Amino acid sequence: MPINPKTRYKNWHWGIPSTKVVQWKDPDYPDELIEIGRLAELHFKRSKAAPSQIINVSREYINRSHVAFDANHKAQRIYLYTPTEVRRAALRAFWNPRGQRYTLRELSRMAGGRHADTAQGRNSYPDVEVQPIGIFTDITYFTHKKGDDDDKGGSYYIHEFGEESGIRPILAVDAAGRFWIAGGNYTCPNPGITD
Repeated sequence: MPINPKTRYKNWHWGIPSTKVVQWKDPDYPDELIEIGRLAELHFKRSKAAPSQIINVSREYINRSHVAFDANHKAQRIYLYTPTEVRRAALRAFWNPRGQRYTLRELSRMAGGRHADTAQGRNSYPDVEVQPIGIFTDITYFTHKKGDDDDKGGSYYIHEFGEESGIRPILAVDAAGRFWIAGGNYTCPNPGITD
């Protein structure tokens, strides 16, 4: 049974109702997603032993950059949507036209976890080729949940991937500059991301 998006949003944000619907015109994303918040930072490592690096979304683009999840997906898969300017910067920084490419399914299998695609097609990803940026360690987003400072319009939240299971997804980019999350063990129950 499909989940009512307004109810799911309100439950996820501790009782704060949604105020608008954002249209994402992208055939590779699900038709209906629930916003977690506005994307602020992506933390990753090039390898397990490497130091953490941070991709910051500049202030001028945060309100147009979204972190959202598919409430109808068994494990509530997360999607990242950024405006054209952020996608262009991602292309310049992370896409190598001559570099090795993987499908999201292949990359998810490398990462493992409940979001790893299996040979049977369970948890299938769209048919998109990507290049890995690194091991996705943390995400920072801005949102308004009940109890947040209303004068500031919300709070910044940070989620560490693999905090319980140790299974971290892979952060990737495609040839259009879109960020993708492949694999991992997270879910999005009320009221936050959980590993």
